[in-house]
Amino acid sequence: MCGRYFLNQESVETYLPDINSEVLKLVGFNEIYPSQSALVKTKHNFGAQNWGYQTTFSSQLIINARLETILEKPLFKDDYQKRRCIIIASSYFEWSDKIKYQLNTPNPLIYFAGIYQNEENPEFTIITKAAQNEIDWVHHRMPVILNGQTASYYLAGTDLNKLILPINLNVNQINENT
Repeated sequence: MCGRYFLNQESVETYLPDINSEVLKLVGFNEIYPSQSALVKTKHNFGAQNWGYQTTFSSQLIINARLETILEKPLFKDDYQKRRCIIIASSYFEWSDKIKYQLNTPNPLIYFAGIYQNEENPEFTIITKAAQNEIDWVHHRMPVILNGQTASYYLAGTDLNKLILPINLNVNQINENT
């Protein structure tokens, strides 16, 4: 599961310099929590979207969608087929035995596969999968992480299962009271 992630503003400004500055004013940086506005790329452009689906059947935001069942769930099926997005991040956080860990790649930016709903006031959820063997001791789920090329294919409609590659992840313990 991915319940929080981090986005470094300097990395965004350096590696994605063409993003409209007005969009950057609308998104959160540093540690991103569910319900916050975050930087997302759709097939058409970069924009700000709120993290988490609001539903009538739950008071909790739906922040993750399991890849294994995404086409079986009415809440996600249409969005997976028509409204795909990439969530821009620098790292993400997981907890194990009340210890917070930060997971990142050697790249300054990483791309989570996601879906969104509500074109006028968009909300996104992050697609997750079973964790890679080397990190499943931290958590049994992880976001689907794509590289620049596979992210483009995903946005164009390619089956996400065909785009998943092993990711080199670094795991660092965060020393703080959480």
